[in-house]
Amino acid sequence: MENFLESSRLRLVEIEETHASLLMRWANDPVVSSHLHDTSYPTRLEDQLTWIKDVKQDPYQKIFMLEHIAHQKIVGYGGLMRLNGEDFTAEVGLAIGEKEYWKQGLGTESAWLLCRYGFRVLGLFNIQAEHYALNVASLRTFQKIGFRYYGTRRLARLLAGQRWDVHYSDILFHELLEPDEW
Repeated sequence: MENFLESSRLRLVEIEETHASLLMRWANDPVVSSHLHDTSYPTRLEDQLTWIKDVKQDPYQKIFMLEHIAHQKIVGYGGLMRLNGEDFTAEVGLAIGEKEYWKQGLGTESAWLLCRYGFRVLGLFNIQAEHYALNVASLRTFQKIGFRYYGTRRLARLLAGQRWDVHYSDILFHELLEPDEW
């Protein structure tokens, strides 16, 4: 039986309260959080603990920590949000919080793993991704696994007094590319 919670280097791990300090560190690092939704303000440990508790009870989200299998280290988090059981749609998002793991293809692998879980385990038909113009690599990362760009909401993200475009892409269940196709 195929394990939908693992790829070659990453494992999806259930989010727990013990992850709150990592999430707080990443959220409070402007280099990590500048491209993330809803992280434009400082956060405290209590905020992260509340968020984790809320997320675990929310039927419209499935959030995981991303564990590097070989190093047995949590390197980021991601998930499927705005789960819609009527239309079988969701939005995917992720962050590699540990900077020493950047530029190693883990974003692409994470996106693929989350989408594979969404399609094969949750039965989704369409998954959307949102990309801020200041994070040029994000759109390319998702395109590698089969996402197609479909539009831009102009100057819709305000960060540190500067406005940025927000790009959108999506993928259908049959369009997800396998790792050997990247």
